[in-house]
Amino acid sequence: MSFAREGYPFVAIGVLLAGLAWVGVAASIGGPWLRGVAALLSVLSLFTLWFFRDPTPVLPEDAGAVVAPGHGKVISISE
Repeated sequence: MSFAREGYPFVAIGVLLAGLAWVGVAASIGGPWLRGVAALLSVLSLFTLWFFRDPTPVLPEDAGAVVAPGHGKVISISE
């Protein structure tokens, strides 16, 4: 699965912060609250990865099917 490149900075920051928090937990820096912060940052990083995923759409094989875009930009709306 690929990811939208616009999300790379958000994912990188989240993973970096979560990694630093887990290093702090492993080094026994801080109190028990740091484990909760590390877990929360990890969950937020996973959510960010999920949010910026760019899945390959499965299109119907019916030639007359009307398909709405699940992602992309609206260029024009006309009748």
